[in-house]
Amino acid sequence: MTNPPHEQVTAGSDVIYREHVLATDDGLDLFAQAWFAAQPKAAIALVHGIAEHSSRYRYAAEFLARRGYTVYTFDLRGHGRSPGKRILFQHMDEHSADVAIFLAWAHQEAMGLPLFLFGHSMGGLLVTYYVLTQQPALAGVILSAPAIKLDDVSPLLLTVARLLAKVTPTLPMRQLEFAAISRDPVVLEENKNDALVHHGGIPVSTGLAMARAVDYVQQHMGEFSLPLLLLHGTADRMVTPEGSKQLYAQAATTDKQLKLYEGLYHELLNEPEKAEILEDIVAWLDARVRKFEA
Repeated sequence: MTNPPHEQVTAGSDVIYREHVLATDDGLDLFAQAWFAAQPKAAIALVHGIAEHSSRYRYAAEFLARRGYTVYTFDLRGHGRSPGKRILFQHMDEHSADVAIFLAWAHQEAMGLPLFLFGHSMGGLLVTYYVLTQQPALAGVILSAPAIKLDDVSPLLLTVARLLAKVTPTLPMRQLEFAAISRDPVVLEENKNDALVHHGGIPVSTGLAMARAVDYVQQHMGEFSLPLLLLHGTADRMVTPEGSKQLYAQAATTDKQLKLYEGLYHELLNEPEKAEILEDIVAWLDARVRKFEA
C-alpha cells in the first residue's frame, strides 16, 4: 500500500524530485523518494545498504535521471528517516516484504516502462534474496558490492550468536569499518557527520538474519535468471568480491556481466571514479532498453 506524495520540488530543470510514504503491512510509514527523468527510457528501483540511507544516492540518482532513467528509492525500516529499531531485524523476509511494496509503487509510477532493480551491499543481498525467493517480473538487476558471501564463521561462534540473539537481540556483534567505504576523504567526513547513518555496531539478531539469507543465496545462485550486472571493487575490505564472482559463475541467466574495478573500495558510487562507473551502468541499461524498444 502506498500513500500520496507529500512533497514535490525541482532538483534541476531536467529532473523532478518527489518524496513519498510507503505504508507497510505492519503499520510503518517508510520514507521514499524519486528523481524523475524528463523523458524517461526506463526506471530503477534502488535499495541501499546496512546502516545508511537512500539520500546518500542523490548524486547517482540525479546523474541517472539526466540520462533518462527515473530512480525510485526508500529508507529500509530501521534506517534513515524510516521508523523502526535501528538496523534491527530478525529475518530478511521483513525487508523482503517491504521491497515488494516498494516495487509495487515503482511499477505503478513507471507506467509500463522497463523497471530495473539495484541493490548495494546488504541491499544487494536483499535484492538477490528477493529475486531468488519471489521471482519478480523485472527488466534486470544491478548489484553493487553485494554481501552474498561471508567470511568463514566457526559453528561455535554461530551457536553462541544464536543464544545471544534470543536473550539480547540488540547486542552489537560487529562494528562496520567506515574508513573502508571510500577513498574519497570528503565522503568519509560526510558519512561521519551524517546523523541519519547508524554508526553503532550490527546487532547480533541482524547479523544472524543476514547469515541465513546469505546461506539461502549460496544454495540457490544457480536459479538466478534475470539479466544481471555485477559491480565490485577489488580493494573492498567490507564485502569480499568473491561473492560477486560466484554469482556471476553460477547464475542461470546468459545475460550477465561482471565488472571488477581495480583498487576501488566498497561504495563504488561514492568513489572518486563514480562518474565512470555510472557511465558503465548507463551503457548496460541502454543496451537492455534497446531490446525492449526493438
